[in-house]
Amino acid sequence: MNFPKTNRHTYKVNICWVLSSCSKSTPSNLGVIPQDVNLVFTVDLFSILKKGNFRDFSNSELMSSIKKEVRRSNRRLYKVIDDVIDEPDVLGVDFKEKVFVFYTEKAEDEKYFCISIALKEEERFESFIKGLINKLDLDSEQEEELTYKYHIIENEVGVGWDGNRALLVSATNYSSRENIDFAIENLMTMKLDDSVIKNELFDKFRSSQGDISLLINSTLFENDPSFESIEEVYDFDLSDNALLCHFSFNEGGMSLTNEFVMNEEAIDFMDDYEVWNNEISSDMLKYLPGESLFLTSLSFNQNGYYELLADEQNFNTISKGFHTEFGFYLKDFVNSTTGDYIFSINDFNELEYTYTEQDRVYNPNKYSYGGGYDYVEIEKTNKGIIPMYHFMAGLNDNLLIEDIIENLPNSDVRKKSDYYELRLTGKYTEYMAFNDDFLLITNDKRSINLFLRDGYVDGLNVSDLKDEIIESNIYTAANLNYDDYTQNIKKELRITQTKDERKLFNIFSDLLEGALIEQIGHNKLNIKIKIKDTSTNSLNTIIKLIDDNYQFLSNL
Repeated sequence: MNFPKTNRHTYKVNICWVLSSCSKSTPSNLGVIPQDVNLVFTVDLFSILKKGNFRDFSNSELMSSIKKEVRRSNRRLYKVIDDVIDEPDVLGVDFKEKVFVFYTEKAEDEKYFCISIALKEEERFESFIKGLINKLDLDSEQEEELTYKYHIIENEVGVGWDGNRALLVSATNYSSRENIDFAIENLMTMKLDDSVIKNELFDKFRSSQGDISLLINSTLFENDPSFESIEEVYDFDLSDNALLCHFSFNEGGMSLTNEFVMNEEAIDFMDDYEVWNNEISSDMLKYLPGESLFLTSLSFNQNGYYELLADEQNFNTISKGFHTEFGFYLKDFVNSTTGDYIFSINDFNELEYTYTEQDRVYNPNKYSYGGGYDYVEIEKTNKGIIPMYHFMAGLNDNLLIEDIIENLPNSDVRKKSDYYELRLTGKYTEYMAFNDDFLLITNDKRSINLFLRDGYVDGLNVSDLKDEIIESNIYTAANLNYDDYTQNIKKELRITQTKDERKLFNIFSDLLEGALIEQIGHNKLNIKIKIKDTSTNSLNTIIKLIDDNYQFLSNL
């Protein structure tokens, strides 16, 4: 639908009626966002400014450098920015309300990125816009309608405002430029019932917003060929599915929460295959060390996923490729394993290994006229620091495992009493053991011995991570605290790092404590970054860290 170009005042509404219809908890700048919006980005300026405590850095080296760069590139713009930094109130903006960035398209050739801002003082905002245009010598004239005023700047950006909100409209393509004024009119005079305020999905999105939040509706991509092909293969409507993302700076870290909101057809589709309808076995955890530097687990319904793949048009190609690569069929793998997997690294140890090397040996009888040298292979030993890893898989049966072992070259596998020695990845010895329920592959001999008995007394099954692992379909945890690392790890890092790499590593090691990723079911994914300093907000800590190391970071 095109923006109307005739009878323009017919479409105007009384702005006072709109605002009186909004609840006190509803920001006035929401009223310019269309109900059918498919992309919204929000920024909580007040929260970010408070958490970052930016006034502490107004005269910092970092801020001075930014100002210098702006001044070098555009002196006029620098003066505007400097005035705003010194006195933010000059903008007339209500910083306690969120800023909304959204994308809207009302016709095939009319596409706009918009920014909606709540105003505190209309007169100050108007004065600022006029001053900005004059200082930067921009081409624009102020226009006035019944309920709002606006500028079209350089025929590319429109700025409209009334007593309560401001709207910036930027054309994303050339054909949209001529209609920027109609886009402003359409949005500034929009009825409340036509705005995003009446959008239930947006209500859900807004109820749990972070410092920065993002809403993307799949309808945005409905004309994409790949989008349409997926719909054809699986025969369900992909439109009106949404991703809700919320990022926040907290004391002691940062968090990103993601939620997938699905339409009824998508929910039915996921229920049919039940891909994520699985829970990792707690018995598996007792065979792994309780503490680790890195751990990732996966638990999913393999049969459901296999059925999903089987519906693909190119499934036969996938199946044949799997057999070519691994020597067995995907179906056999699915039948033999449960869908529970864990990989962990718990330490770095110095291990001895053997290798062969060609060497010259003098042979006095090599030639009739005199001796010469023969090249022979000599077995030598050495030591290296390597990660101690564990890989575990849940088993329905061990028939496939036994078949794989039988087909391995004798040089790669050696049968011991109740476990196997492997040389699959290189010079270091690895070990494999399995029973009716689980498979363990590791380079830690002690873990093999414990697997053959009752597992670890202080294993993962009694750790603080147990419940989180069991409750998550995907779980990843990384210990980024350098203070917890063993001397072997620290030694290896010192050997492999350059001077600058070491400096950069120290900067981040002073900051970071750990990282965590959790996927729960098919619609929730959480990411957390923990930092060492819990006394202040993570944003303030990060800014201070950058400022303290600005010279080094800027020269990288």
